[in-house]
Amino acid sequence: MSEPKLVREKMGLELIEENDLPYEYQILEGPNNLTNWLRYYWHKDSIVGKLFVLQRACDHLKRSYKLWIMYLEHRVELVEGLNPVHYKEEYLKVNKEFEKSLYLLNKMPLLWLKYLQFLNLQTDVTLIRRKYTEALRTLPLTQHHIIWPSYLEFADKVGGLTGCKVYLKYLIFNPDEIELVLNRLIQWKDIPNSLIVFQKILDDPSFVSKEGKSPLELWLEYLDLLISFKKPNKSHDITVETFTRNGMKLFTDQQGKIYVKLATYFIKRRLYEKSRSILEEGLITVKTIKDFTVIYDSYAEFEESYINKLVEQIQHKEESNEDASHLNNELDLKLARFEKLMDRRPFLISDIKLRQDSNNVDEWLHRITLFNPENLGDILNTYVKAITTIEPYESSEGLSKIWIQYSKIYEDNGDLNTARTILDKAVKVPFKEPEELVNIWLEWSELELRQDDIEKALKVLEVATKSPLKSKIDYKDVHLPVQARIHKSIKLWSFYLDLVESSGDIQETCRIYDRVFELKIATPMIVVNYANFLEENQRFEESFKIYERGIGIFSYPTVFEIWNIYLTKALKRNLNVERIRDLFEHALDECPDNLSKSIYILYANFEIENGLTQKGFKILQKAINRVSKESIPDLYQVLISQTQKFNGLIATRPIFESAIEKVPETHTIDLVLQFATVETELKEFNRVRELLKYGGLLKSPLKNVKLWEFWNDFEIQNGNKDTFKDMLRVKREAMDQFNTDILNSSESIGFVKSSTGPKVSSINASEPVQEEQNPDAIDLDI
Repeated sequence: MSEPKLVREKMGLELIEENDLPYEYQILEGPNNLTNWLRYYWHKDSIVGKLFVLQRACDHLKRSYKLWIMYLEHRVELVEGLNPVHYKEEYLKVNKEFEKSLYLLNKMPLLWLKYLQFLNLQTDVTLIRRKYTEALRTLPLTQHHIIWPSYLEFADKVGGLTGCKVYLKYLIFNPDEIELVLNRLIQWKDIPNSLIVFQKILDDPSFVSKEGKSPLELWLEYLDLLISFKKPNKSHDITVETFTRNGMKLFTDQQGKIYVKLATYFIKRRLYEKSRSILEEGLITVKTIKDFTVIYDSYAEFEESYINKLVEQIQHKEESNEDASHLNNELDLKLARFEKLMDRRPFLISDIKLRQDSNNVDEWLHRITLFNPENLGDILNTYVKAITTIEPYESSEGLSKIWIQYSKIYEDNGDLNTARTILDKAVKVPFKEPEELVNIWLEWSELELRQDDIEKALKVLEVATKSPLKSKIDYKDVHLPVQARIHKSIKLWSFYLDLVESSGDIQETCRIYDRVFELKIATPMIVVNYANFLEENQRFEESFKIYERGIGIFSYPTVFEIWNIYLTKALKRNLNVERIRDLFEHALDECPDNLSKSIYILYANFEIENGLTQKGFKILQKAINRVSKESIPDLYQVLISQTQKFNGLIATRPIFESAIEKVPETHTIDLVLQFATVETELKEFNRVRELLKYGGLLKSPLKNVKLWEFWNDFEIQNGNKDTFKDMLRVKREAMDQFNTDILNSSESIGFVKSSTGPKVSSINASEPVQEEQNPDAIDLDI
């Protein structure tokens, strides 16, 4: 501890010793030679001697960076570890030497760094801060990075206002460290400046947190800082609320949490009404169920806890025999408010869904069901709000339901004029789909029907179906308003026709049917209904003309059902034979193969019933060559049945033979059995056996059980031992044939056919496996 003082007292020529003289002579000869001074320095053993030499060297070589560094390092080494308060003068002397060196070498950053690091050991914060500032001003910007780590270390050590100012300066130098600066400002409670810095983060869309935090996480951290402020005032309240509301705009998916945090802040400030207003605002502002649930649950919990505290206070006052009437009144008020909050929940949820999509018709209809039916005013107001809010062309399906239900309320209450007025306004609404407008017109017509006024109902439909001047209008043309298209609505015309038919006015009914045909919107059902209507009124030829019109409009397969009905009706009326034949030929002219079967059968039956049996058979033969493969078996069955009926069993033989060749394989066996049954009746047993043999070799006996059972029964009744053996021989032949096919098939996919030698067990290859004997086998010598 006494060495520095000793050094100060002896820093003179007395430090020159006799063995130093050679070095002194060298210095006299070359005082500006750095090597001479270094040799002298290395010659000295004591720190005092070294300092003596370096001090003199720096006086001669004033701008020698190396000498100054060596000299100052020794000076720092002498005072390092000493208390900067007790030895303040010693530190100041070293500071003076640093100042002297920097006066000469002020562009040397390492020299500045050593000085600043030495100052950090001292207690004069103002001096240190000023010297850091001086260093940054003196050194070029490209060398500031050398100084800043030490400067930030000083700021971390000092903290407070000084630390905040240092970090704000550092932010200017290195904007990439904005997150570090913000953390320090938050740490040292510099609210105003941290707000400014944080706003820079939020305003920078390219910002990426080096700590892996999202902008939301940073924002919430800062909000927590604002909320946790120990002594808030009105100015701080404004700061918190402004910051929070800005956050609501930035993080729209977190509005529920943010509203709750803001309300919690004011609850801690005991500003309960303010917190309630914030929660209420959140309930009517947020647009998601998630945010709503967060706010609502917090709101309910707050009210419940407030009520519980009031109850506790009332109990305490009652126990102390104090007046608690004002608290009881407040409790009643809070309970009523809490109950109302519970009742409002479904309406608030409905509000959210409508804020998400104000054109959601289903939600408007659901909202109406939430009201008590007795609250007619609220229900009507909701209808009005829905109608005025919904954009028709952007609404979901079912907008007409709102108008219809709205009018029904007035109808149910006997105000028919208002109901009609509502429907009159509804038909002018630019609906998205024409079906919506059709529903309105139909409702209006039904309203008149419910009043037993069929004339007004018809008048409504007459207005609805009135065609615009433009003739060619496509019902599906979305570029036209629905009012210009609904005159082509088949739903509207169908209702109109039903109503007119029920009125009994035949001429008007026919006029409307004809109008439907003119508009080219007739459907097969309209054609059939029109024809039936005329038939019911004994206008048969006109009904046939309607069928003809329908046939001219539609093509196959749509027209197929019209033809079926038309032909049936024509046959029933016993029209001229040639006319009916022309109808059948016309029907078959373009009929697809897969639909023509029933028409051919009907045609053939007509000819047969009229005594032209052969002509009917020819029609069936012709049909067999034209219909689809799936229809051929049915036609053969009809042909066989009719041939047997009119020409006897023998005449069916060529038909069976032809059928067996042409029908799909799935029907061949059935035909063989049917043919065999016919031959059995004719006692042609040899022909039966040939047929069965033919059929038995078509499939494996395992898949042809029905045939083999038939043959077995046949031989039992009509055969003998030899014919039974022949049957078994054929069965064995079929078995061998199809088993061989299976084996060949197995070989083709990689299975190895077993040899004809004895089978070998996989367990013991030396012992042959004995084939199992069938105890039920018939011993026949074949």
